[in-house]
Amino acid sequence: MRPICVKCDREMRKEFSGVLVAELYLKNTAIYKLWYADYYCCPGCQMVIIHDFSEKPFWQSHEEKRDGQRDSAIEGAKKKGHYFEVKET
Repeated sequence: MRPICVKCDREMRKEFSGVLVAELYLKNTAIYKLWYADYYCCPGCQMVIIHDFSEKPFWQSHEEKRDGQRDSAIEGAKKKGHYFEVKET
């Protein structure tokens, strides 16, 4: 079952698959992990959530050898408007 909007009591619709989510650390100055996930929107109130994260991260901060892949993935996702960041609390 898809996520439910608690405001509207409606199933949310998947708008995009494979958006890129950056998990930040070091006071939000660096990327710790990159995840792929899905972007859902409520058809009633337009509330948006990111859900259905990949089982494993696409990239982690200790993988310096793959920094080129990280940069390329971020650039492509930003061009599509499919890049999001999760800040430390």
